[in-house]
Amino acid sequence: MYLDWQPSNVFPDLCRRSGLNPEDANACLGGFISHYLSTPGRTENQARWDSLLINWMQRDRAKAQGRLQAIGGRNYGPDQSGASKPAGPAQRAAELAAATRDESGDWLSEEYDQFA
Repeated sequence: MYLDWQPSNVFPDLCRRSGLNPEDANACLGGFISHYLSTPGRTENQARWDSLLINWMQRDRAKAQGRLQAIGGRNYGPDQSGASKPAGPAQRAAELAAATRDESGDWLSEEYDQFA
């Protein structure tokens, strides 16, 4: 890593494929470069640096949303506001199950009935 490092020409496409806005890279580039400059002797090729920056952006986005998404599957418990963060796959399954119920609490069966 060096102070004037910039993502490659294919980086915007990689961002879009990862569901990220390439313009958001500018906001985190300074922190990213500073972090890796503080790791002397670390050498990566351009493609790997691009990948590391995309991972960095995904973590930043997850933090901004108040949780760590499926990046490592970690749950760090309550945040500073006291609100619990999602617990991972089990929590997501419960949310999906709740979404398949109508207001009375009954399972939405219209779609299911067509297959019965």
